[in-house]
Amino acid sequence: MRHRTAILPAINGAPALGPDATPAPSDFETGYAAGVEAKSGEVGTALAALDAARLEIESRVATLEAQYRRQCAATLAEIISAAAPAICEAAARGAIAEIFDSAPGAAAPPELTLRASPDILEAIKGEVDPAQAALFTIDDALAPGSLEAHWRDGGLDCDVGRSLFAIVEFLNAQSAPQAEEHQS
Repeated sequence: MRHRTAILPAINGAPALGPDATPAPSDFETGYAAGVEAKSGEVGTALAALDAARLEIESRVATLEAQYRRQCAATLAEIISAAAPAICEAAARGAIAEIFDSAPGAAAPPELTLRASPDILEAIKGEVDPAQAALFTIDDALAPGSLEAHWRDGGLDCDVGRSLFAIVEFLNAQSAPQAEEHQS
């Protein structure tokens, strides 16, 4: 069977359509396409504005997080600095008890050498036996809060002050503004 293609005659002034002819878009289709194109541009502009706002918010959040970390580090450094003397004194008291309990015979043998930083010796002098206190040598070279004991078969170092100082220095470095933060 053979197919026939018919050419439709013009109706009400519209041109006749041939077999490959496409009808002209209606006013509705033309208006719809124009509206979609206009709104697509508006949506693209709105999405670009939202993306820029997101980037700005992320930048501000990163800045606030960095400031918060610096403030926390500074606060911790202040707390540790304020507590350091008490921590060092408590550690020294424990170390002194351990020194005299660990030393051979729990008495002060002649081979026992005791060195303490001036602040520790001052803090504990009323709490130790005067005979034991007399065995300590003040050593200005020791870090604040430090004491050392050495005897023939052992010894003990209590250097809490140096550790606390290192922690405070680390926290102070963390609380300083970083170079990359100044670039934003």
